[in-house]
Amino acid sequence: QRSALFPSAWAAIALARASNQGAAMPDGWDKLLEYLAGSLRGLSPNEDPEKLADRAFAAYALALAGRPEASYHEELYRRRAQLPADARAVLALAITQSKGPRDMTSILLRDDASAPDDISPFGGAARDRAIRLLALVAQDPKNKEIGALLAEVLAFGPQNRNGTTQSCAWTLLALADYRARVEKPSAGRRAVEGAIVSGASRVEFSVNAQAPVFRQTFPVAPQATPIELRVDNPAAAPLYGETSFAVYPPLGEQPRQDRGFAVSRSYQKIGPDGSLQPAAELRVGDRVVVTLRVETARPALFVAIDDPLPSILEAINPAFVSRQSGEDDTDTSPWLVSHRETRADRVLYFCDALPAGAFTFRYLARVRVAGDSTAGATKAEAMYRPERFGLGAIDRLSSRPAATP
Repeated sequence: QRSALFPSAWAAIALARASNQGAAMPDGWDKLLEYLAGSLRGLSPNEDPEKLADRAFAAYALALAGRPEASYHEELYRRRAQLPADARAVLALAITQSKGPRDMTSILLRDDASAPDDISPFGGAARDRAIRLLALVAQDPKNKEIGALLAEVLAFGPQNRNGTTQSCAWTLLALADYRARVEKPSAGRRAVEGAIVSGASRVEFSVNAQAPVFRQTFPVAPQATPIELRVDNPAAAPLYGETSFAVYPPLGEQPRQDRGFAVSRSYQKIGPDGSLQPAAELRVGDRVVVTLRVETARPALFVAIDDPLPSILEAINPAFVSRQSGEDDTDTSPWLVSHRETRADRVLYFCDALPAGAFTFRYLARVRVAGDSTAGATKAEAMYRPERFGLGAIDRLSSRPAATP
């Protein structure tokens, strides 16, 4: 059973933030802070990681209340390898709030550092990203990581409608701090007029309270000279932009690439007896098991897995699979899949949170026509961090007409 430390720390965090906005503190406020301060005393060398994480939340509450415990910040920092990612970010918040060393917070907020799994019943990917956004904004509102992190936090929005109170609350806190410290809204902000310039092309824009967003698409033909996009903003007013690229490579084989994900694919034919056989000598009507394998060395959020189908195959919609016929469409890692789409030319999986490790995804297809075909490379990509992706190998399949009775 979880101790009362975490709920007490969370209540103190909420009250301390309200106090910083001018709210009066309730009776028992001082006793609550004394309890939190006492919880930091006497850390044992073999402290349970979950209890150690609770103490990081207590340290942040005390820092917000103006009673920082710098010596315990250092002790918890020394044991950071035992803290899950959310507790490290909360500890970074405590250190930043008490104006502690920036070097410590930078190390705590490294996104590539391995961390123990968060086993807290209050945790989750949405909550973790919100706390990290809160910590980065507090440390440095100009950090380049904030834009991508904000997109991830906003993408969790629909999930938070059915999520925990904790995920919703931390998301609101993070977005409020982002708005106050990064965008810095002003009641007197006026309309902004300018232009987006690409070579000889100049597109005028105007954004205001009634039309706060402007979008423009620039087609780019292959050429040797670099393409430059420039935003003319004569008034030097605050503007926030986002750029996305749709890139279509030239025809030809693309090499396998492992840039954060290692992706592979295999095809197996289901024999008349239900056994799996090599996908050789395929005939129209044969059933094929397609197995995708995705490996990643560190966790990722909002991962899309796109597997193009060769023209001779059509995916079998899992809603129509007959279990009695032996067609088993069960994935090895179904708990990872937040959404799946079966289209005419591809099968897609979407995973809100993908832990570190190796995972397989499996679906059924059927040979629909005879001929030779090429299956494009399977791609796995972190949707809001497109620089992190993986491409599998291109495969070729052949089939013959169905056997005559």
